[in-house]
Amino acid sequence: MHQVPLSPALFLAAPASFRFPAVPSFLLLCALLLGCAVPIALAWARAIPAEDSEEPRPARAAVVFLALVTLSFVAQVPGAPLVWLERSVLRSFSPEWQPWIVLCAQVILILLPGAAALYAVFRTRPVDQPLLWASLLVVLLWLVGPFLTRSWLGASLF
Repeated sequence: MHQVPLSPALFLAAPASFRFPAVPSFLLLCALLLGCAVPIALAWARAIPAEDSEEPRPARAAVVFLALVTLSFVAQVPGAPLVWLERSVLRSFSPEWQPWIVLCAQVILILLPGAAALYAVFRTRPVDQPLLWASLLVVLLWLVGPFLTRSWLGASLF
């Protein structure tokens, strides 16, 4: 079976007419990556309380969603060693199952930030607001990132 991971498929599906110049697309991609990283860092800072803190501990579900949103964000960071991780994890599965496992993992990584955003909308603990913003920005990164990357990498400087 022919294996096409979802991220390159989204990258290839970006229409050729959707092209920004290289510099603005690079700047937008950097701003989006930093915009995702800041609420994730704030949420982790609120999820791990100080030793003498009187604040209530965050819900376990919020911490699990935060870990999954962080994993989904790292999967979209350019230069992350995903091929090495994919190869090392897939060694234990049969070759027939490997494309399906990769596809399911990528779909789960895309859908989890949306589920975390739905969870955080209805909660009022301190970790939930940064979790909401991080989730929404990671979803935006999954949707817009391939188009910005194609515009940035596909541009010719000469």
